[in-house]
Amino acid sequence: MPSLPSPLQVTACGLVSSLGLDAVTACAAARAGISRAGPSTFPLRSLEPGETELATVHAAPFITEGFEGTARLLRLLEAGWKDLARSFAARPPRATGLYLALPDPRRHERWIESFAPEETVEDLREGVLSHEEAPGLVAAALERARFPVKVELRHLALSCRTAFVEALLRAAEDLASGRVQTAVVGGVDSLLDDFTLNALLQTGRLKTSADPTGLQPGEAAAFLALEATPDDSRPPMAVVIDKVASTENEEPSRGEGLARAILDLHESDASHATEPIWIVSDHNGEARAAEEWGQALCRAGSGDWQYRCPQEPRDEDVPGGRGQGR
Repeated sequence: MPSLPSPLQVTACGLVSSLGLDAVTACAAARAGISRAGPSTFPLRSLEPGETELATVHAAPFITEGFEGTARLLRLLEAGWKDLARSFAARPPRATGLYLALPDPRRHERWIESFAPEETVEDLREGVLSHEEAPGLVAAALERARFPVKVELRHLALSCRTAFVEALLRAAEDLASGRVQTAVVGGVDSLLDDFTLNALLQTGRLKTSADPTGLQPGEAAAFLALEATPDDSRPPMAVVIDKVASTENEEPSRGEGLARAILDLHESDASHATEPIWIVSDHNGEARAAEEWGQALCRAGSGDWQYRCPQEPRDEDVPGGRGQGR
């Protein structure tokens, strides 16, 4: 299990998603059980004469409408930076590094090779964000957001599901060595362009009225500001990251990697015997993802550990709730 050189404290956050254009709004909506899913313009199939089923998606409100490809990612990054900037406005200058998880270009390459008409291949490839183009995109987003602190891009992670953990571990190393005093770790992605929606549909991964086990695609950008030694004058948020578990698993449906990660964290901290482990996962409605989750829980065993999924609010968190935890 990867270990952090020292505990990291979350001192600020920025978020843009379908639930809102800032972290406060989005988190309040999530706690209230709100889902702002809506129809896209992507047609799935004809129903009755004159009626067409449209893909249901989770789009960020207003800001990405009419944008595609890297331009859409730019809009998401800019909005996420603007939310994070509210916490940075009154900060004294500190050495700040950026560690960013971006969409894996290999994902688009696989889809282009499999589903793109020959006459559109070159245009589609030009729209895929490459590793070489990413720094320019990040710089443009920072400039457009008028971010109040100078930020150095320290690491780009394009390793798909484990990209955020990769970025987090690199940030922890730089904080421990003193290369930076504040590390901004985050990610951005969007699955809402027509080509991506079609690829998801063709591979049987898109949730439709005929296939309830698929995913409802969305888009978001999120950032955490982390410090090893926060300013005494500014109390940190009530989150401390001190352990990380990450595994590579060639057969995710067996749940072995996820089970091993859960048990590694539990065995490294006795407090989990009395306090639930928060599991924030990318299980998205697909059958294979659900199978992975069920297999992982079986392999990890009930033992003496408890878990809670923070995206599922307790009844006492919801206005009018019964006051009983789940």
